[in-house]
Amino acid sequence: MNAISDGRLVNKGPRGKGALIDMGYTVVLATSGMEVAVTQRRFQPSDPEARRSLGIEPTVRKIVVLKSAVNFKAAFQPIAKEITEVVGPGIGSADPITFSSIKVRPPVFPLDPLG
Repeated sequence: MNAISDGRLVNKGPRGKGALIDMGYTVVLATSGMEVAVTQRRFQPSDPEARRSLGIEPTVRKIVVLKSAVNFKAAFQPIAKEITEVVGPGIGSADPITFSSIKVRPPVFPLDPLG
């Protein structure tokens, strides 16, 4: 199933219920038994409605993969059999132990005032 959407939806779950969301132009690419949603704007899918609006029903999928730090849990935990969190490389890890420490002279934002 391939789909094209304007990316607009209304959150229906517990986090931000009723909020208008604009993912920007969004496409679903289907290949090798997988569906991949690609959004124009950065977006953390905190509500299953983000997938449902694209014709993907998360409750009937064997595996759903989301790129989201923690925002997804309130809505997806009740429908998930299991949640496996993965920490990938990059500057945005939620696990501070993955960062190597380096010595940096002050000021260091946000620890020190700027200017």
